[in-house]
Amino acid sequence: MESIISASQTFFEEFQSEKLEIENLITELTSEEEILKVKQKLSVLEQKYNNSLIFLPKYDQNSYKKKLLELNVFLKEKLLLMKNKGLNTSFSTQKKFSFKTKPKEKKPAENSINQLLDNNDVEDIKEFVPPNSATTVSNLTRDIVVIGDTVREVEGKNNDDCYILNSTESIILIEKPTYTLHLKNLKSCLVVSKNFIKGSIFFEGCVNCSFILACHQVKYIYLFFLVIN
Repeated sequence: MESIISASQTFFEEFQSEKLEIENLITELTSEEEILKVKQKLSVLEQKYNNSLIFLPKYDQNSYKKKLLELNVFLKEKLLLMKNKGLNTSFSTQKKFSFKTKPKEKKPAENSINQLLDNNDVEDIKEFVPPNSATTVSNLTRDIVVIGDTVREVEGKNNDDCYILNSTESIILIEKPTYTLHLKNLKSCLVVSKNFIKGSIFFEGCVNCSFILACHQVKYIYLFFLVIN
């Protein structure tokens, strides 16, 4: 996840720099060669945006999409102004820009969900190892842990990622500032964050848990809650 955050920051810096350059070029347009140059740079920036969808949160996608549309409108208005002044804008016909979207995740087959509920077990979900730089709490059973304090010697590290994994009937309080929170393979747990989660929360394989959390975006797989009639 650290690499995703780094990629998002790198894209932000590149996008802002290239956007400013394109705006300046559009402002100073006087010839067909300059029009072609602007179109090429705009096309490259649009392609970079499409390639970034794999790691950009939804709210960031919408923000960049709006800025790209504004650039296209700015260029169109500039070309119209040049045409009204009698300047040649024969290169102004531009292929319509279309945004890509993230492919939707396939929903698990119904029989797989029923089997998971019947077994009341999430141990069959594929395991993974979180980054060494992340704050990680795992394998709790009827326990209480405060992340960011000294309870059970679990201390928040100098990063923004937090993983809570493979735990049952436990209470986890997150006191450290957190950018992304991963909750995986939890059963009958209570997770509370003292602070607003700056980025996304990822749920996977959580059964009959309670969460008191606030964030920009939520993603989940195999998330089940007990319903009492």
